[in-house]
Amino acid sequence: MIMEVITKELAQDVRLHMIPQDNLKTTLIKVFFHWPLGNFNGHMGIVPRVLKRGTKDYPTFLEFNEKLEEMYGADFVTGLHKKGERQLIELRLEMVGEDFLLEQDRQKSSFNEGINLLSKVLFEPVLEEDGFATSTVEKEKQNQLDRISNQKDDKINYSVERMIKHMCQDEPFGESKFGNEKEIEKITGKSLYESYKRLLESAPIDIFVMGHFSKSVAEKAVTDKLKFSNRKDTPDFNVQVNKELFEEKEINEYQDVNQGKLCLGFRTQINYKQPKIYPLMLFNGLLGGFSHSRLFRVVREEHSLCYYVFSRLEKSKGIMVINAGIDPKDYDQTNSLIKTELENLKNGDFTDKELEMTRKAILSALIQLEDNPDAIAETLLEGIINGKKPVTPEEVRNKLQAVDSTEITKAGKNVHLDTIYLMAKTSNEKVGVT
Repeated sequence: MIMEVITKELAQDVRLHMIPQDNLKTTLIKVFFHWPLGNFNGHMGIVPRVLKRGTKDYPTFLEFNEKLEEMYGADFVTGLHKKGERQLIELRLEMVGEDFLLEQDRQKSSFNEGINLLSKVLFEPVLEEDGFATSTVEKEKQNQLDRISNQKDDKINYSVERMIKHMCQDEPFGESKFGNEKEIEKITGKSLYESYKRLLESAPIDIFVMGHFSKSVAEKAVTDKLKFSNRKDTPDFNVQVNKELFEEKEINEYQDVNQGKLCLGFRTQINYKQPKIYPLMLFNGLLGGFSHSRLFRVVREEHSLCYYVFSRLEKSKGIMVINAGIDPKDYDQTNSLIKTELENLKNGDFTDKELEMTRKAILSALIQLEDNPDAIAETLLEGIINGKKPVTPEEVRNKLQAVDSTEITKAGKNVHLDTIYLMAKTSNEKVGVT
């Protein structure tokens, strides 16, 4: 099935993307604000949490949620994402498609009513004096500090975050999407509101309407109610993809962990702007994307050197990460074997069967995306962030189908190790890493 994506420019750097999916019974509206990492991210990260607490017409959390219930259980959530060197601030409203409601019920949960509520969230938040309500801001500051602290509980992802922090210590990508504790602690209702006004005036915006809806109704409602002006002083989003490497960094940190967390960070010199990204996706899949991949079969199954192992790409930054759970005494052997398998793939040492299994696995995952509006939006957004038109899962599949083994090895030769990171329980478990 060919996916229809209709894009309209509502103002300079403000875009509406409509993706009709008549097989669905809900309508999904997503608004993304783009902001550079390393620039007021603590403020920007709290903004959507405060907006979710209510509007002038529904000033309490309870009243706001009662309004959502009136709209037949409409769901409103906010989110933060990190793609390339951008912090993405998301507002997400999902409701029953009005065609599936009785005529007398449509006024309460029509598309227009949904956009009207979203407009109130964006342009009529609860204010006191010259800023957001102090009590609300203080609660959300603490919640954000808790989120930062709670990252340590997920040691697998936390070890990756720590590795990236070291690997990209002089780059915006090394910053957290949540901001830092020092900035968050200083936030006031006034400073947060000033940051929000800056977001409304300057941040590029992408609005997605997906699922079951009328295109003409959607375009008119969004145009009439979400009146964003041309962007002023748009931030710089240049991403450093090519970086000269002088020597590998080796980092050891001590945490209360039951098993060591080994992370290897690689510079690929390739991001989503470049045609080589598709061969690189297959290279990553061959290396550690699946249970049939080289790292799982050789490092885990054949040599029993790790509890888990996988690789993944950050396609907008051009970074590949390998993550493994190991016994720290096996550090040297595991590290050596991972490097060996990486070099084997760079030299084209993989079979047609391995390649086709990998291609099939990635294509299958992309097909499954087509019934998931959130995943579709993420795929389209990746193209937008990298200066392309929205790229659909179907277009990605077609590109991957055309990749041959020679292109994969060429892309693989761009992959170079930057940082080796080990999280272990005590310094005695691993000798020689500083």
